[in-house]
Amino acid sequence: MSGRAATCLVLLWAMAPLVSLAHDDLARQLERLDRAIATDPTEVELYLQRASLHHAHQDTVAALADLTRAEALNPANAGIWLLRGRVLLESGQASLALPALERCLDLQPGDGLTLALRARARSQTGDPAGAEADYAAANASLTRPGPELVLERSQNLQSAGRSREALAVLDEGLRELEGAAALWEAALALEIQMGRWTEALARFDTPLQRPGSRAALLARRAQVFDLAGQPEAATLDRRQALEELDALPAARRRTPANLELRRTLESRLP
Repeated sequence: MSGRAATCLVLLWAMAPLVSLAHDDLARQLERLDRAIATDPTEVELYLQRASLHHAHQDTVAALADLTRAEALNPANAGIWLLRGRVLLESGQASLALPALERCLDLQPGDGLTLALRARARSQTGDPAGAEADYAAANASLTRPGPELVLERSQNLQSAGRSREALAVLDEGLRELEGAAALWEAALALEIQMGRWTEALARFDTPLQRPGSRAALLARRAQVFDLAGQPEAATLDRRQALEELDALPAARRRTPANLELRRTLESRLP
């Protein structure tokens, strides 16, 4: 196996230990790896795969033990340090994860996945400025950062009292990820928290133009109108939402979600 291919395999196991668990029993996979390691005890990737499975099973001690064995064989393998950082971070040991992630970045400067994990570790250890630097670098390095990374970055900025920057991060994510629902919800919540009622209400304009259930969106906008001190507008939205529900086919009108939405809307009308 080439050095580049080995590194890619290591990173795959380090970042996605659950990929194969849906297709096979964890115990059988561990047994196979035990046999493979007994046959070839110097193959670093086998220890990394077993460590990743132990981590998936929440056995931090066993995972770290396999990583220590792998390190003894090849301390310059970046995947060892990446997976160690992730195991420590996800077991609540962010301060111990940082040196491992920094070692990984020494071996693979600018790696987006490692930067994202170090950003999370820095945020958890009370270094929001350092975390933001890493989040920004990870965002630039990764081809398509997922909504989770965008949300984490925004939350880190909010924790540092940088709400407007947090909102800008969410808006950038919405543009790049084509209106991811979780980012829209987070941006709306932040607008409300900041008391930016005009901006919060404007966020409904585009979703209301898309195909789909408008009733839930109108009901949500009515809540924002209430918070903004505009009860008449809230009532209009609730009545329009009820009209939207009435226009649905009978089967859709009777779904539990829509029946509950109707009850909620009717209970809030004057």
